[in-house]
Amino acid sequence: MKWIKAFLVIFSTILVFPVIAMHSERANTIKAIQRQLLPVLKRYQIPGAAIVIYNHGQPYAFYYGNATIKPKTKVTSDTSFEVASISKVFTSVILAEEAQKGTVRLTSPMSYYIKNLSSKNTNFAKVSLEDLASHVNGFGQMPAPKIYNRNELIKSLAYWKPHHAVGTWWKYSNIGFGLLGYALDDATHLSYPALLKRDITIPLNMKDTSIVGSDCTSQSCAQGYGWTGLAVNTTKKLLIIPAAGSIRASGSDMLKFMAAAMGFSGEPKLLVHAFNLTEEPIYQSKYGAQALGWEVHNINNINKYGYLKNKP
Repeated sequence: MKWIKAFLVIFSTILVFPVIAMHSERANTIKAIQRQLLPVLKRYQIPGAAIVIYNHGQPYAFYYGNATIKPKTKVTSDTSFEVASISKVFTSVILAEEAQKGTVRLTSPMSYYIKNLSSKNTNFAKVSLEDLASHVNGFGQMPAPKIYNRNELIKSLAYWKPHHAVGTWWKYSNIGFGLLGYALDDATHLSYPALLKRDITIPLNMKDTSIVGSDCTSQSCAQGYGWTGLAVNTTKKLLIIPAAGSIRASGSDMLKFMAAAMGFSGEPKLLVHAFNLTEEPIYQSKYGAQALGWEVHNINNINKYGYLKNKP
């Protein structure tokens, strides 16, 4: 995806264990933001940013600059930013939730769920939903230039063949996640936006989260700008495969999403269990461990899950 300089939204979780006084934690968090992230905004002339962090289980939110240049609209807790490939984590959580409900099985082939796939191409039966969500499926990065909708993408894959055996080679794939979205749509008989609402945004009360291309549900949506200063929007290719990167959300909504991801008390149990499922490493690549949508890396040689194992 092309670099877009204009806006930055940063969602992160800091897990540290020493007990520190609350005011000291806040002071250290502010210092870290000022030291590490504010120079990035200045260096790349980013006019607006939302930075949300959990530190010792405490939420912190920092909002800087403008969501739009003309007219100038301040970034607030309700400003929605395009979260790009963080959308893949949302999609993985939906997958895990539907798997828990029994609507789909992670190990079932994509061809079992996606309508209109060529029955003559036996390679589709070798790709599971889990493979789609962990980037070990062999599909490419983005749809070809002359592909404009789902039907055209499906037709373009009629003679698809992976370069490596499915499940043995990691390669980042927007198409893979797009197909995962199609599988979830067809298995539940709901559109991706409807699934997003039912499984995530309504249970977590995320009122500012929506799909790019739809009406802005928050008070304002941040506008992206290119290096020349001209307004730019999400590539239309991602609207063909919305499950790969079409979500926008506010800082306040992402704090709610992160709270569920960390399993805080009071969060919906079904979603917490879904998050736990997405965070279990299933494939070890040269870049680190790959879970469902997430990349999992050891910090200070601590591995929460104890071991990592390649798929056979």
